[in-house]
Amino acid sequence: MNKYPLPENEAERLKKLDFLNLLNLGKDPQFDVFAETACLISHCPSSLIAIMRSDEQTMQSCVGLSIDSVDRKNTLCQYSIASGEVVVINNTLLDDRSSDNPIILEGGIKFYVGVPIRDEDGFALGTICVIDYVPKTISENQIDALKKLSDVIAKILTSKRKTVNAEYFQQTFDISNNIICVLDEKLRFKDVNPAFEKNIFYQTRRCCRTVFSRCFRSRRPVLVSPK
Repeated sequence: MNKYPLPENEAERLKKLDFLNLLNLGKDPQFDVFAETACLISHCPSSLIAIMRSDEQTMQSCVGLSIDSVDRKNTLCQYSIASGEVVVINNTLLDDRSSDNPIILEGGIKFYVGVPIRDEDGFALGTICVIDYVPKTISENQIDALKKLSDVIAKILTSKRKTVNAEYFQQTFDISNNIICVLDEKLRFKDVNPAFEKNIFYQTRRCCRTVFSRCFRSRRPVLVSPK
């Protein structure tokens, strides 16, 4: 068994972490409620939410543990990152992935479940995991609930970048001297920027919902009233 597995898309995964500005994060209190909820769902005393970097796992939130980071090679979460799937270890002492892991042995951890936090492109950005100090099992319903938590966390982690992108687009849209228009799936206008109105002489309120090609076939364009 490969003790230090990597996903096939590891290089692209790391680029996505960099693009989302997730490589140098510290703990974030907004994630504590999700770690606490994971404990309640699984009936486990400890949970963590973490980002998996190239050589280190950095914590976003910890409940029942006091830890900021762990070498990737010493984590069990590396197996969820590599497979992109939920990893369940009912008894860490009986599983080859964990039976000789120094952190598991020193911490007395006997039970582990790791759920990958995947973005909309399928990249495993990190994990939400729960641990206990006695061997146990977990139901499919509990795993499904943890997956739903993972989906919410993924949306929060990626939304910050989307917000920055949206703000940048809006600024560019408003101040650019280049003409910009936004079309819907039927090629109808949804919005045009000031440069479009100035140079093409179509008012936003008149061309919205109009098919793009029709505006330029018109013999009588809608002129913007002089100010």
